[in-house]
Amino acid sequence: MEGPYKSAPYYQSESGANIPGINRIVCCNTSGKIKVVNPLGEHFNLLLSCGNNADVSFEFADVAGDQRNDYLAISENVISLSGYRELKFETLFEKTLNSELSKVFSVSGGCGNKDLVGAFSESAGQVFLLKPNGDLLPFFPLAATQPFEAIWTNNCKTMTLVLVNGNEVYAVR
Repeated sequence: MEGPYKSAPYYQSESGANIPGINRIVCCNTSGKIKVVNPLGEHFNLLLSCGNNADVSFEFADVAGDQRNDYLAISENVISLSGYRELKFETLFEKTLNSELSKVFSVSGGCGNKDLVGAFSESAGQVFLLKPNGDLLPFFPLAATQPFEAIWTNNCKTMTLVLVNGNEVYAVR
């Protein structure tokens, strides 16, 4: 598959997913074309739907909570989540935000909860946090100059975000 590639390749193993035969390498070029390769070299292709599929960045993480990693992607100011429902690959959500996005990442849901979707806009100095269905969490976006880290406390009842904004570090609940 032709590049260029903005995102590193990912690997999902059956030991991490508890699904026999799930071992695979996944890579995505800047047009949103995905190549999935198993250890025997057998492969198939997918195409993500994310805005106009220009300058796509992606992350491979289990957001849907089914042990199969999903495809988080950004293109300009659009963020999307794609994955499988049963055996069918589909776009689970595609959302337009007010800022051009620089990075997409998964955020641990903590204590067995589904992961959340994080995004960072370097140009706007903002971070976003979305539910697996694409809804923006209350109080977002927040000011930040880099992606954040989420920490679960109080027996998984409280999420604290550690944010950097300029020369300051904040812990936000």
